[in-house]
Amino acid sequence: MRWPALLLPGLLALLFAQLAAAAPAPGRGQAAGTGRGEGGPVCTFIPPLRYPPALATDRSRLTGTVLVRVEVDADGRVATSEPLRSDLPELFVVEALRAARQSRFLPAPGQGRGERSGLILLMRFTDSVAGASAAPAPGLAETIAAPPPATPPAAATPPAAATPPAAAPPAALAAAPAGKGTLRVLAAGFGRGVENRRLLGRAEVFAEGDKVYFWMEVDGARVGQVLRHIWIYRGREMQEIELTLKGERWATWSYKTFFPDQRGAWLLELRDETDDLLGSWSCYCE
Repeated sequence: MRWPALLLPGLLALLFAQLAAAAPAPGRGQAAGTGRGEGGPVCTFIPPLRYPPALATDRSRLTGTVLVRVEVDADGRVATSEPLRSDLPELFVVEALRAARQSRFLPAPGQGRGERSGLILLMRFTDSVAGASAAPAPGLAETIAAPPPATPPAAATPPAAATPPAAAPPAALAAAPAGKGTLRVLAAGFGRGVENRRLLGRAEVFAEGDKVYFWMEVDGARVGQVLRHIWIYRGREMQEIELTLKGERWATWSYKTFFPDQRGAWLLELRDETDDLLGSWSCYCE
């Protein structure tokens, strides 16, 4: 009669071993089948948003949000970006894309070289916050921008609907360049041509079919240093042009033809050999 008592420990051990074998492997969760483990990239830095200057003095004081999806590479840099949804005019979308592309991230756990992971950023423009801040969270990061205070204070009027302006004001399109290290951008801008290494027909609003030049003059460069002009439309890199600097102070340029299906705001980024962003500028195709 003691045989069942002697066999009981062995039967229990066998049962626990079968349950352990049937249990799912740890660390899979939402990332099952991806080989990356749980979680996505984590946002560590979002630059302050800039409320479009030409709209900051408008008594309607447009407010709203822009959703931008980014893909992050294994170095934590933004590989691609695209707008998902916006209830604001296109000038705000361009600013949201600029901020998204300059943001930095920790890659997803287990993300290998050559792999990308995705994240959605919520960019919020408001007239009730006197500054800009970022509040990153897993799967969603939020940054807030406010226009500078109006002078004199606006009268109490009902807010206007967030409809695009009839034409994009050039003042809202120019972005101040940023230098890095000893390299400085002395002058830069869009125009309709280049002659004797100088920009002709400076403008920021162009028409379909125009050949648009971006010209710049830099100082503090290394002879043979390579910079890149990246032409971006709606968050997508449309053209990348490498420019070799042949002097410490050097003027150089690139150009892009705006085709009929490419109306709207364009962003040009200046990057160096290590992909660091040195400056960004915007123009508009009517």
